[in-house]
Amino acid sequence: MAVDITGVTARLARVPVDAVTLSPFDYDWGSPATAGLWHASAAGPDGGEAVWFVKLLRHPRLWPGLVHVPEGPLRESFVDFFPWRFELDMTLSGIDEVLPPGMRMPTLHHHEVFDDDHIGLWWEFVDERRGPWTIDELARAARLLGRLAARRRSGAPVNDRLPETCRLPDGAALRYLVEGRVLIGAGTDLADDDLWSRPALAQALRDPGDLGLRDELRELLPLVLDVLAELEALPQTYATVTRASRTSSSATARTTSWSSTGASARRSPSASTSASCSSDPCMRG
Repeated sequence: MAVDITGVTARLARVPVDAVTLSPFDYDWGSPATAGLWHASAAGPDGGEAVWFVKLLRHPRLWPGLVHVPEGPLRESFVDFFPWRFELDMTLSGIDEVLPPGMRMPTLHHHEVFDDDHIGLWWEFVDERRGPWTIDELARAARLLGRLAARRRSGAPVNDRLPETCRLPDGAALRYLVEGRVLIGAGTDLADDDLWSRPALAQALRDPGDLGLRDELRELLPLVLDVLAELEALPQTYATVTRASRTSSSATARTTSWSSTGASARRSPSASTSASCSSDPCMRG
């Protein structure tokens, strides 16, 4: 089946396809799983309008950025392991029922499996209030996310409903990232003389007088494993929200994007979750 966002939107709204308008969002396409984001609207015969936030998920083997992942076991593992449909799986697992009072998920109105590599999500469109967050809003969001982290601590019964991709030893997801993207990916970049001799990078280091950065990073890179060991010794939780949003019409915080897999370390609920808050519209690619 071909990917047809317009056709599915028309079917959901029960209108002809020429009554559907798709407006793509300007987005940094770095997310392996995100193939497209749209504001979808459909004009009804009665003059009303239905709107959705549409997200197209794709298998990571189709991600254009895959060329930057070193060929061999690392790339193969990434393609096989990356949970590209995790956003849908989390929603279907009933995560909304776990959220503390004051938080909720936007409604997922529909999901469409186009083929083995593409899934479309038709979310409630959240009209976010723009502008910077206040200290009180950040504190409230941090408190709510901290409560969520406590509810989903490692070993909590509520985690029995998590998608299968979460069934990993504590800290496994972070270790996968560190041993792959950091030690191998960054290590390869640090060893690349051609990269560090490029005029733009050389100028960027010369202007602030930071010519020793490369050597400093080389010395620090092996210490990452020591930091990882300390993190793995801390209490673990499955709750990591990457974005939250506010609306002018509701005091309820909305959250729709989650960390991909496994439990990860948290020093304290408030310290960990305040850094997860963002003033961007609903959600992680």
